[in-house]
Formats: sequence, structure tokens, C-alpha cells
Amino acid sequence: MTTTPPPDDLFAWAQRDICKNKHRGNPESVAGFNKAKQTLVARNRQALRLIVSAGNEGMTVHELCEVMESEPHKVSGIGTQLKAGGYVIKIGTRINEAGNKCGVLVATEKGKNYEREQ
Repeated sequence: MTTTPPPDDLFAWAQRDICKNKHRGNPESVAGFNKAKQTLVARNRQALRLIVSAGNEGMTVHELCEVMESEPHKVSGIGTQLKAGGYVIKIGTRINEAGNKCGVLVATEKGKNYEREQ
């Protein structure tokens, strides 16, 4: 089973758990995704908008969490979906306040164009 979304629409496939293979059907993960998918489209759009607005500096999951008032386990899957759809890429890492390395996401041209069209 592929985890690649249809090429042109990030949000049409947001109802599918892109991390399903990683969690191997864990009941807690399945329940968590079923709860999260109710707001997933809006959260994907919010995260993409924030990453686009960050420009070349990009954002980490932890930085997204601060702005979105959320937690890393609730936001990291959004980053995975945005990357899989070609809307963002990881350009490196940045050390957070706790001293941990965090991946930095920046918008691709596809991500910037999507945001401009909204």
C-alpha cells in the first residue's frame, strides 16, 4: 500500500492515515487518527500557511506547536502529510530550547502556490 497522495490535492486525501504502516494498527493510534481527522484539513491548511509565512527560515514541528497551541504528537503527522504531498521539504535541523535537534520545514513552490490560491 502506498502512502503517496494524489499529486494535486493535499486536502482531499487528509482522511487517510499516512502513518498507518508506522503504527501497525495500534488501537490507540487508530483511535487518535479517527479523532484527529475531524479537524485535519483545517490543521493542514493552518500549518502550511504558517510554514509559507516563515519563508526561508522555515519552521520546526515544535515551533508549529507553539503557534497552533498543540503538541508534537498531534502536529508531526501534518508535517509528514505536507512532505508526502510535495508541499514542504525538510532543509535541515535546528536546536530547540530543550537542546533537541528538530527538522526544519520550508514550503516548496507547490506549497507556496497552493497558499496563494486560497
